[in-house]
Amino acid sequence: MGVKLEKRSKNTMIMALSFVCTMLMCLILAVLAGLAPFGDNTLVISDSASQYTSFWSYLRAMLKGEQDPFYALEMTMGNNVVGLIGYYCISPFNLLFLLFPVSKMPLAIHLILMLKLCFGSLFMSLFFKNSHELSIKSLIFTTAYAFCGYILSYSWCLMWLDGFMLLPLIALGLKQISNGKKPWLYIFSLGVAIICNYYTGLCSAYSQFSIL
Repeated sequence: MGVKLEKRSKNTMIMALSFVCTMLMCLILAVLAGLAPFGDNTLVISDSASQYTSFWSYLRAMLKGEQDPFYALEMTMGNNVVGLIGYYCISPFNLLFLLFPVSKMPLAIHLILMLKLCFGSLFMSLFFKNSHELSIKSLIFTTAYAFCGYILSYSWCLMWLDGFMLLPLIALGLKQISNGKKPWLYIFSLGVAIICNYYTGLCSAYSQFSIL
């Protein structure tokens, strides 16, 4: 019992360190790059600057009761916003936009990005834990996952990062099914990924089945 408890404590510590190390890396990079709140630079670029920030601002106003949740006159002389909200804004992390004024949207975006990377690293450590005992060396791989090429390419697409964040849990759930265990983790993690963003959620599902 003592050995199992010690192993469990060690794994918990490594998993927590995966989250913390990724957070520290994000903060260090933000300071070096002069990103808000440590400077005037921002990751709000490309479509994030021309489209997504407006969508998230609309979501913020909608949640505060300042905009209609179904129809927006601002969209091409008026249009339904359900599809827009469903694709771009359904992630629960977007509730954090309520904590920031519109003028601080870049800071809110940076915070949400950091949290998704941190949870991605944490979930990857959980995947590793079910394959072998975690060690300090595991932090290299969990942190590397949080800063992989996909993130470097699409860090400005917040709605595409929920699938990245949940991918280790989806893979773990599929592995549990192949080992004869119940499918609840797979169903839950894949369901959340599809709800948060059906495009990347379905891509996550297809990638796992292609491996099989």
